[in-house]
Amino acid sequence: RRSASPPTRAPTSTAFIIIFVMVLTFRPKTGKPISSGKFKQFQSQFLLVFLTMFAGDWLQGPTVYALYAYYGFSRAENGILFIVGFGSSMLFGPFAGTLADRYGRRFICISYGVIYSLCCITKHFNNFHILLLGRLFGGIATSIVWSGFESWMVSEHRIRGFDDDWLQSTFSRMTIGNGVVAIPAGLVAQLAVWAYGGHPVAPFDVSLAFLVVGSFIIMLTWQENYGDSTVGA
Repeated sequence: RRSASPPTRAPTSTAFIIIFVMVLTFRPKTGKPISSGKFKQFQSQFLLVFLTMFAGDWLQGPTVYALYAYYGFSRAENGILFIVGFGSSMLFGPFAGTLADRYGRRFICISYGVIYSLCCITKHFNNFHILLLGRLFGGIATSIVWSGFESWMVSEHRIRGFDDDWLQSTFSRMTIGNGVVAIPAGLVAQLAVWAYGGHPVAPFDVSLAFLVVGSFIIMLTWQENYGDSTVGA
């Protein structure tokens, strides 16, 4: 049933105040000025993809439990679903870096988008076993996102001959940007649920859109690199 009104403005205002304070407080600092236009372009293009993909992750978090409750699953069944997700991430995590080095970091980042998209699609089914498969996909994808994108960026940074000192700038922006994206992602998730008439599957559809867009940008703009392609490592 559709709620009478969308989420209030108060949380939105508070969220943007928090974002503003974070940006001012944790502004990236580098040891020496960066004057390279090529580096700034590379950094901006990478951050666009990185934050788009992480937005796809943040959008899902607030409503996972709510969705399972909406479908009528018990606490015990909810627990199993969450354990499978965390367990698959823990089991696959140690191998994510090795697979990225062997098969390509660009490939593994695209795989994140595809696997997590499949996870989103499974959320449309009120079926325990399909949702269990979705949690398995989600756990695998989560283990990729924390290593694949960073590995690709560092390797590509060095392949292009950029100063290693400039990596600090990109890492700072990754950290700040991820925190900044997380807050509006939660608000967008709430608005999506309201727009869908209260159905908690809505944020997963929005997440799917972000993941598809991010994956296409990678396919069109990134070049592949492997474990032995890092210059000066």
